Amino acid sequence: MLCRWNIAGLNPSEWLTADLSGTDLRQGNMSGGVLWHIRFTGANLAGANLRDADLRGTDFTDAVLDDADLTGSTADETTWWPQPGP
Repeated sequence: MLCRWNIAGLNPSEWLTADLSGTDLRQGNMSGGVLWHIRFTGANLAGANLRDADLRGTDFTDAVLDDADLTGSTADETTWWPQPGP
């Protein structure tokens, strides 16, 4: 399981983090998942379904997000995004 679904009363600080750096998750379906504090550094998420996912604290540094569907996802100032290319 790559993500958890919302459970009433849980606080993000109660969740363990996962390090999925460098993984190949092309076309992966994480729709509606809670991905708090997951590290996807350098992961390939091209075409992944992240619709309505909670991405607060998630690290996408150097990740490939080409054609990933982020519709309705939640991100904030703690979400790390890839830097734009040249």
